[in-house]
Amino acid sequence: LSPLLTSSEIGRALQECGARVIVTDPLHAEVCQRAAPGLTQIHINAPPFTDPLDRALDGLADPEVAESRDDDFLIQYSSGSTGRLKQVRRSQYNLVSEARNFTSGAGITAADRILCLAPVNHAHGLGNGLLAAIHSGATLFLESLGNPAALPDRCGWILDRLQRDRITVFPGVPYLFDALAGAPEGRPLDLSQ
Repeated sequence: LSPLLTSSEIGRALQECGARVIVTDPLHAEVCQRAAPGLTQIHINAPPFTDPLDRALDGLADPEVAESRDDDFLIQYSSGSTGRLKQVRRSQYNLVSEARNFTSGAGITAADRILCLAPVNHAHGLGNGLLAAIHSGATLFLESLGNPAALPDRCGWILDRLQRDRITVFPGVPYLFDALAGAPEGRPLDLSQ
C-alpha cells in the first residue's frame, strides 16, 4: 500500500483483502493504527526484517500456500481513473515472468547497479526495480523522492546520485525523464555508466 494513503483508504484496503498483519515503519505507525486498530502491527526500522516478522507471525494460523503458479500471490492497489483503490491481483508466475522479461529485455546482469526512485508499492518500482534486482542479482539502490511535485527541485540530487553510485540501470516514468531533461545545466557530469 502507498504510504501516501489516508487511514480510511488503508483501512478499506486491509479489510477488502483480509489482512491480519500490517508491516510499517515508525513514521506511519499512527496512521496504520487508526486504519486497522485490530491488526497485529510490526514496526520496521531497517533491515533485516526476519526477526520482527517471525515473532509477529508466531500467533497466526499457517499461511495459505499457493497450489498453483497462477493462484493469487500479491495484491497491489491502483487508484485507476476514478481515484478509488482497486485490487490488482498478481500471481507468482506473473511476478517471475515480469522480472525475467525486464531483465532479459534490458540486458540486466549481476554487474548492474539499479537506481529505483519509484516506490515498490507501485508496479514500476516493484517490477523494474526490486524484482529486476532480485532476479538478476544486480545491486539495488532504493530511494524515495517524496512528493512527486518536488521532483524538479531534486533533479540535481538525482544526477549527482547517478554519477556517484555509477548507476547502470535507471528505470523511470516519463515525468521523471522530462524533469531531468529540463534541469538547469550545471557542472559537467559523467553519466557514461
